[in-house]
Amino acid sequence: MACFQTRCILKKEAIAASQVGRLAKRFSETTLIRASFVFYAIALFSINFVSHLWLLLIQTAIFGIGFGICSPIILSLVTARAATEYRTTVISVNGAFCNLGRIVEPLLMGVAFSFSGTHGVFYTGVGIAIALGASCTLLIATLVIFPSCIRTQ
Repeated sequence: MACFQTRCILKKEAIAASQVGRLAKRFSETTLIRASFVFYAIALFSINFVSHLWLLLIQTAIFGIGFGICSPIILSLVTARAATEYRTTVISVNGAFCNLGRIVEPLLMGVAFSFSGTHGVFYTGVGIAIALGASCTLLIATLVIFPSCIRTQ
């Protein structure tokens, strides 16, 4: 089942990522990033209300769509603001932090599980998604308000 869910996430991520260009023409990057975090929060919050294992595919699809929207936009925003000679470094540092998140996340969720059980894991995930969404919004707003922080070519 886990393998099937992973494939479902990857398919929905690929579908969403293929449409990001079209979405970016219609909506701003900030709006799309916010929407992706809403997808994350909905998927994680609604898992607690699933009564059948196969219904998890709905939450998996919602999560995959959010991830497919968020990842390419964040990577393009980060690389667009980097100087040309540092773009490869920026992309590799971005990948390193993504992998760090994949390592730290099970540790954090293990702590949440030990304190509050299975339901606590998903509520912790919702809280982290909301906190990261707010942090990204603040970061983007700061870069818009203080554009002198961005190195231009």
